[in-house]
Amino acid sequence: MTELSHGEATQSPETSAIQLRGVRVHNLKNIDLDLPLQQLVTVCGVSGSGKTSLAFDTLYAEGQRRYLETLSPAARQFIHQLPKPDADRITRIPPTVALKQNAGRRAATGKTLEPNVGIESGVQNYLRLLFSTLGQVICSNCQIPVKPQSPESVLAFIHSLPEQTRFQICFPLESVSDRPSDKLLAELIQQGLTRTIIDHRSCKLDELENNSSITNDCLIVLDRLSTRKADDQRILESLELAFAESAGTATLLAEQLPASQPKDTPFIVDEQEWYRCDFFSSLTCTRCQGTYLKPEPQLFNFYSQMGACPVCRGTGTDPQSGELSCRSCQGSRLNSAARAVRIADLNIDELGAQTIPQINSWLSHLDSTPAATSLVREITNRLQTLEDLGIGYLSLNRRRSTLSSGEQQRIALTAVLSSNLVNTLYILDEPSSGLHPADSQRVISILQQLRDLNNSLVIVEHDPEFIRASDHIIELGPGAGRVGGELVFQGSILEMQDATDSPTSRFLNSTHSNDFGSLSVKQASGSITLTGCSTNNLQNISVTFPLGQLCIVTGISGSGKSSLVEQTLFPSLTSALAEEPISALKAGYESISETDQIDEVILLDQSLIGQTPRSIPATYLNLFDEIRSIFAQTADARLRNLTAKDFSFNSKSGGRCPECKGTGFIEIDLQFLADLTMECQSCHGQRYQRELLEIKYRKLSIADVLKMTVDEAFPFFRGQASLQKKLKQLKDVGLGYIPLGQPLPSLSGGECQRLKLAAYLTTSSRKRTLFLMNEPSRGLHLLDIQYLLNCFEYLLTAGHSLILIEHNLQLIRIADHIIDMGPAAGEQGGQIVVIGTPTEVAQHPNSLTGAALQKLNSGF
Repeated sequence: MTELSHGEATQSPETSAIQLRGVRVHNLKNIDLDLPLQQLVTVCGVSGSGKTSLAFDTLYAEGQRRYLETLSPAARQFIHQLPKPDADRITRIPPTVALKQNAGRRAATGKTLEPNVGIESGVQNYLRLLFSTLGQVICSNCQIPVKPQSPESVLAFIHSLPEQTRFQICFPLESVSDRPSDKLLAELIQQGLTRTIIDHRSCKLDELENNSSITNDCLIVLDRLSTRKADDQRILESLELAFAESAGTATLLAEQLPASQPKDTPFIVDEQEWYRCDFFSSLTCTRCQGTYLKPEPQLFNFYSQMGACPVCRGTGTDPQSGELSCRSCQGSRLNSAARAVRIADLNIDELGAQTIPQINSWLSHLDSTPAATSLVREITNRLQTLEDLGIGYLSLNRRRSTLSSGEQQRIALTAVLSSNLVNTLYILDEPSSGLHPADSQRVISILQQLRDLNNSLVIVEHDPEFIRASDHIIELGPGAGRVGGELVFQGSILEMQDATDSPTSRFLNSTHSNDFGSLSVKQASGSITLTGCSTNNLQNISVTFPLGQLCIVTGISGSGKSSLVEQTLFPSLTSALAEEPISALKAGYESISETDQIDEVILLDQSLIGQTPRSIPATYLNLFDEIRSIFAQTADARLRNLTAKDFSFNSKSGGRCPECKGTGFIEIDLQFLADLTMECQSCHGQRYQRELLEIKYRKLSIADVLKMTVDEAFPFFRGQASLQKKLKQLKDVGLGYIPLGQPLPSLSGGECQRLKLAAYLTTSSRKRTLFLMNEPSRGLHLLDIQYLLNCFEYLLTAGHSLILIEHNLQLIRIADHIIDMGPAAGEQGGQIVVIGTPTEVAQHPNSLTGAALQKLNSGF
């Protein structure tokens, strides 16, 4: 087939599209699709409609399965166990690369080997190779280059000595002194060696009075010569013997040194001054004799014992406090040997502290070898992608936990999009996640460039800008779970304008923008003021946050929103409410006032809730205890003497599957590939033994219940008031599509955040609470955000306060109060651009958020 540029249409639909027939994965209802190749295809639909089932559990799963079929027999032994996606036929699927949305962030601790921008973007691997190839070891004590010496290099040094300079070629006895002295002396004499220097005296070996005179500080003399009539071949032979006999050390005693050589204290032999020069075949400093490791990639890896700082073990923090920088490595996380390797006056840690443009400039001035040229090209390519995505202000050493969700998302995109692959299918999960509308166009441009390289892209997306930029749109629905999984719409953005049955079209059309919903207007019940905020890039700003209202902090990624809300406001309030003063080192602000107007502050961030797949929504909200009790009370369970404990998949003594230990899947180590997660062949993903699965409640087993979504479980547990109350809270925060048994680590950051909110809503509290949230709308379709608004209305009516970091324009436009950060990112951010209502922000000439709000009503 002849490759065609994007937009050419000489191929028939059958040969220019991935054909999917009869797809029944999860809730997909036997759908037929033709996904056009070499186009940007967006899959949209309400949450739980089957988008992930199509994109990842069908397309990516089949692409991965076919890729593994091409590997070695050692890897293919597992292929027969990989289930094919439930479909009649899938044809013409290209090699597949996938990037799922960032899961909830793991909380970083002082003992965590946390990745940084360089590692996450894939740049660090190439930098390690570059420093291994071009790096020069510089002695940390003497600040001179450290190079392994050879007989030829020592000969070159001898040639630089002044004319008629006498010199002696020796080797130190300490390198070979592991043998008994009497045996050593006999061996030296037998080799024809006659002279030694002991205690600054020259003497003959056979004249030594006793063997104990042979000490470790002796020098064995191999030859005595003069530069006037020295024979190079003779010198080389003596030097080779010196290196061989001493396991890598040759010593030169010279009457004079080259004029350029700094003179050390003379070495006295028989009351005559000589200058001693030691040469090492290993990386040893010739002045202080400090030893160094040969540069290789693992030396620059703080995950490796070879490269990690021995004190903090690669964390970069003090082992005792877990917060202050490690005193040994000054926070670099690398040992002294790694920090001693430099290229153009910078070691790898110092280079990583630079911004992306600074590193690009540094690379452009390198005198690289042909082998290093390809490395520089790969590094530059990835750095350029970081710049194109608008995060060139970041340093490679910046840790992941300090990044905003938008920054994390774009760094992950860099690792995928910098691969220069062609004729590849890219599957991306919400590339707009965490992005300000002003940042979205950068990512869209990168995706379009990738498409124009004859690649195909399938993105799961809710963002209107991404949907409008698509070549082809597939909408699934009409609802979630069992009422989803159908093909609602398929076509171009122009065709979607007339799609009356499409919920997405309804919200993209400006004439229906008010259908989104609103909140009742609330008057501020008070305020909290922070002064002198200087955390990260905050420019010593002072901010007043209203209470009793929906306050939204906006701004492009990297403008300082998270620094202000999560890293300054939250710790300052926590400290003030607990009446525990925070240290000036950690504070990042000067003062906080009027904190007596709230009783507690809750940060609902996007960090992971459960660390293992055994944690599920049903256990997090204590639903599962009640569900297990219900099953234990059935007649069949009582007849078999089964208790609620037997229905726990976490209990060793219960009825969990012994093969997968109640997880429903097993992990296979493919050694050279990432671990492969597969459904357990013993219980077929049911988690339980057959005896437990035979127990039914309303004709369903406990495994069936765990597979139910929240929306499906709510009517199923009719009559169970306590259960239904908790399920309703999940529905109210827009999590009705989540299965009760979904592993918590697989939830997105936004889902984790809303689950925490649901957990709070299930408990009654009369405390005046300030909720801090970071992008609670993340991962929600526009139609589903109404559930979140209902929840916000409930909290505000109850007298609580809400401060949100948010990029979703539909949420921003109904805020009571907006604090817009900027004007740019990094060092050019950290300032207040405008404060006011959505209308006031939209009218501000320098606000990127305001410009996006003005554009919101333009629709198609």
